[in-house]
Amino acid sequence: DKNEIVNKLDKDSVEDVKMLLSYDEDEIGSRMTTNYISIKNDMTIRQAMSELVKQGGENDNISTLFVNDDDGSFYGAIALKDLIVAREDTALDSLISRNFPTVLAHEHTEECLDRLRSYAEDSIPVLGEKRRVIGVIEYAAETLSGIPSIIYGLVGMLFFCQFLNMKTSLLAGALTLVIMNLPTIMRTTQESLKTVPQSYREGAFGLGAGKWRTI
Repeated sequence: DKNEIVNKLDKDSVEDVKMLLSYDEDEIGSRMTTNYISIKNDMTIRQAMSELVKQGGENDNISTLFVNDDDGSFYGAIALKDLIVAREDTALDSLISRNFPTVLAHEHTEECLDRLRSYAEDSIPVLGEKRRVIGVIEYAAETLSGIPSIIYGLVGMLFFCQFLNMKTSLLAGALTLVIMNLPTIMRTTQESLKTVPQSYREGAFGLGAGKWRTI
């Protein structure tokens, strides 16, 4: 039973999973991840960097930082590279992109993907009530998940059956299914890695293990 599995997770993971399950499958909120970094718009450069380091231990999607105002509403976004090269006396507000694209959690997935194709950003914030960031959409994975299964079938037939000369074999079919399920595998893996206690990661790094060995 789905609820029994959820209840076996740690408290933070339970809250995240229950939030995702609260959305219908055709709503963009069901496809978001909570792997993102958020800061406040009244921080200094030094404070923003400290917050990045603090949250970066659990969330590795750090290429874009999402900024909230005093009320917790979405204010804008900052590219990591801009924050890194900024001088300490630079006003944080001058780095914030106020016109950063967003989606609403209850929007239909297909409508969102059609709109997001015109954007160059890899991560798009998902807004809930009072325009608060509750997750992000990683566009590359969602683009793959939005492709009809018949397209995957045609690609599999052309690439595996004809180009690699596997013909209409069980192996060709299995490889095509793997590619079709890749977005789900990516999202599930990300959420699973987040459930690993931070103390385990710190212990592995302390023993000299690299990132891949820690995973």
